[in-house]
Amino acid sequence: MFVSVIVRSVRCFFSPYTFAIWFLLVLGAVVISPFGTYAPMSLETRAVFWAIIGAAGILLGHALHVICSRVMEQRHQITRATCETGLFTVLFSPFAYAMAVSMSDRLEAGVLTSARISFFVLIAAVMIRAMRRILQSDVVMENTGGALRPSGAALPPAPSVASPSPRLMRRLPDRVKGPILHLSARDHFVTVETPEGAYELRMRLRDAIDEMDNAEGLRTHRSHWVAEDAIVDARREEGRVVLVLKNGAEVPVSRKYRPDVEDSGLI
Repeated sequence: MFVSVIVRSVRCFFSPYTFAIWFLLVLGAVVISPFGTYAPMSLETRAVFWAIIGAAGILLGHALHVICSRVMEQRHQITRATCETGLFTVLFSPFAYAMAVSMSDRLEAGVLTSARISFFVLIAAVMIRAMRRILQSDVVMENTGGALRPSGAALPPAPSVASPSPRLMRRLPDRVKGPILHLSARDHFVTVETPEGAYELRMRLRDAIDEMDNAEGLRTHRSHWVAEDAIVDARREEGRVVLVLKNGAEVPVSRKYRPDVEDSGLI
């Protein structure tokens, strides 16, 4: 389990989105130089220090998120978030303190203490967790036109965005403009779901996914594939994870594919 968690955390770190966040955080920390690291550290030393701190924080945070999601699957989201934040603070604070002490012996007196480092790590962990929650809520609000809706309520079809059509579109009637939201398999048929309706094709799900070309999406179940842009919400129901799409459809997430969904930041 731990090996797979480490591998997934490394993959997540090197994704373009996460890597860009890491770069911006490091750049900001080098310029602002919190914890009194400006005077005692040269520019190069600060860059190395914050690059290591940022990378370690992202990797540890992602690993704890995956582990807590699996171990505390039946617990409320607030409980899991509290556990993640507490574990991150306990594990990361000594590392940050040791890094600061080892890279400079001229830190301002009274500025750097283990208690002070732990406090700032806790505040940073809470803020990052809150920002992540707000960003996820914004996605849902944006796709519902800013109106609150009951969980699972149907949504009006979203306007299609002009982009190269995947090859699978050629198998659908000419009147269908897309985009493709969801693929599901049953027997020897694949149901292709669009804002305009659902269409059945005689083919394997694996081949249908292959014909989606470079469309951003992920497998959530052995019988389901969803486009990332189509997802507006994620719910946990009695230990099950369900993704809610723009058109109100609900797609299950199986245990096998749940880590991939977690890596994408959807749950």
